[in-house]
Amino acid sequence: MPVRATSTAQFEAAAARGLPPVEEVRPGVHAVPLVMPGQPPFSYAYLIEGVDGAVAVHDPGWDSDENAARLADALASIGKGLEDVSLITASHQHPDHLCGAARLRAASGARILLHEPEAAALRSPDRPDDESAPWRKWGIPITRLPGLAAGLAAHAPRVRLADVDGTLVDGEALPIAGRTIRVVATPGHTSGHICLLDEASGVVFTGDSVLPTVNPGIGLGGWMPEPIASALDSLERVAALGDAGADEALPGHEYRFDGLAERARALRDHHLRRAREVAAVVESDPDLRIWDIASRLTWSAGFEGLRALSLASALAQTAMHRKFVASEAGRARLG
Repeated sequence: MPVRATSTAQFEAAAARGLPPVEEVRPGVHAVPLVMPGQPPFSYAYLIEGVDGAVAVHDPGWDSDENAARLADALASIGKGLEDVSLITASHQHPDHLCGAARLRAASGARILLHEPEAAALRSPDRPDDESAPWRKWGIPITRLPGLAAGLAAHAPRVRLADVDGTLVDGEALPIAGRTIRVVATPGHTSGHICLLDEASGVVFTGDSVLPTVNPGIGLGGWMPEPIASALDSLERVAALGDAGADEALPGHEYRFDGLAERARALRDHHLRRAREVAAVVESDPDLRIWDIASRLTWSAGFEGLRALSLASALAQTAMHRKFVASEAGRARLG
């Protein structure tokens, strides 16, 4: 099934870079757009009602007074208040998904549950010593260094969350009365990213792992020994959910859509094409450093047009693909 928007309001808002209305996407499941700085201009929090009257909030968004008010208003619109929120979960650790959790917990008394690897990454984000500052080995010209270190730091944004109240494991059902919504581990975008599968309605909350038009970055939080291989495996796992009938996605940004299996496979193929491109460059000169490899790859804005965060992201993605093509997993996939 080709990718097709299933919400006109969300699709039009994403195209206009505006803000869509709160929308009931399934009975008792509401998408609440929350403002975030930069682009895209909004993310989605999802309110999920249990049969006992309690509400779970998935991906509580960027922390701001405006977003706190928007969540409170959305709850009021369905006859609920902050006191009815009993559970807070997040697809991953990035500020536009998790940052509002602490404020929401303080206001509601709800428990925050995160996938165990994501909680571990928040507790101890350190990478192995040889990967703690890899950009120093990438052959970046000295004239391009000013500001690039800051861009690389911003490439893996983190939330400072003092603690969580519990952790989730792959396959576990969220504690929401009357619903079976299961955790699906999808590492790649971050080390502990998750999707959620609503078994009854057949929708998948995809977070940032699969978006309708944007190609999400990889390795943006929490150390993974093989981020590209992890992402490819996760995309195939999500595609399998679509093949099994759960083909509508409720993503973290843009708009909800059908064609989840096809979109997941398109993202997988995008990364495999990039890996093959990197492999060809490395084969032509095995001694090239990351800057030189990246400069020979195809970029939509052209390599010379990359600046700050976009340049940092391009270099980091190149480094991950360079490692992947040299790995056993990469050789197996690329033949």
